[in-house]
Amino acid sequence: MKKKIFILSLLIAVFLMVALPLPSRGVDAGRIDWQKIPSTRITLIYPGTTSFEFLTGDDHRLGGRNILRGKKDCKRCHLSKRNELDLKTAEIVSGVLKKKRSRKPFEPDPISGKKGLLIASLKAAYDDEFIYIMLMWPSTGAAWPSGSAASGIEADRVSMQINKSNDSFRRYGCFITCHSDLNTMPDGPGVDLVKKDPYYAGAKRKDVRLYAFYTRDGAWNRPIEKGALGALRKGGGLIDLWSMEISEGKGEAMDGWVFDDRRFEAASDIEGSAVWTGRNGGSYRAFFKRKLATGDASDVDIRVGETFSLAVAVHDDNTDKRRHYVSFPSTIGIGAEVADIKAYRLEK
Repeated sequence: MKKKIFILSLLIAVFLMVALPLPSRGVDAGRIDWQKIPSTRITLIYPGTTSFEFLTGDDHRLGGRNILRGKKDCKRCHLSKRNELDLKTAEIVSGVLKKKRSRKPFEPDPISGKKGLLIASLKAAYDDEFIYIMLMWPSTGAAWPSGSAASGIEADRVSMQINKSNDSFRRYGCFITCHSDLNTMPDGPGVDLVKKDPYYAGAKRKDVRLYAFYTRDGAWNRPIEKGALGALRKGGGLIDLWSMEISEGKGEAMDGWVFDDRRFEAASDIEGSAVWTGRNGGSYRAFFKRKLATGDASDVDIRVGETFSLAVAVHDDNTDKRRHYVSFPSTIGIGAEVADIKAYRLEK
């Protein structure tokens, strides 16, 4: 009898070894010796109601015309090689600065005491199979303490949009997915109108979320023809979205994408964690880990020798939706010589 039980237990153990997924072979991103990896300063601005329509419109004057012609880019115009910014971010966040032609404020509903600028640092590393990214930024950690969610505090959040081949994203980053007709933006359609739209009604949605400008014919409810949409997606128009929601002492990584909509996937290819420290005023560190190539059609695969473009957004201090900080896009090289940020090769 004991022999039969032993054999049965052995068979169950073998079955579990075969059936259950094996743990990832890369290191835990939070356990990397990040101190030896070079850090890159990332400047994030509070954009208010700045949208792609603003970037390409009369309120942006010469800049708008250059963008429509596919010339110049955000960093070239507004950020010097020494990371000196020429934007009046304090006047944007306070509601003082107005757009040149329309005279509408960049922020019609300012938050008292909100800063216009956030300086973060980014470190990137890789091995044969995985890419690792660490982002750090100053924060009061409003959502970190236990019980913060029960008190109605919004989760803090960091998101990264990633694309490998789209020229508009390389130049303008996440601004190509931000529009004046999105939820909480000035020209956002009302709930009743959104619920009547065939796409949003089918998805049981009442809000318009991020979408790449090239998937629409000028408005949230005018998608381009399906054949053209499919060609754009196959041609590199999909934007990978890595996000982390931070609340009550932990960070939860979410895997999504932006194209003709913004969606999060049920099964995530991303691992992540976060730490908040109260030293020197407080700061967050968020750690991301993902396979270089997942084979998932909703992910942007990355290979050694390649570069990709990345733009960062941070929601901090009890804010959500459009009330965030955003960066201009930067390129990250995985074993590539020419890039704004060169990922560090981890030794085995």
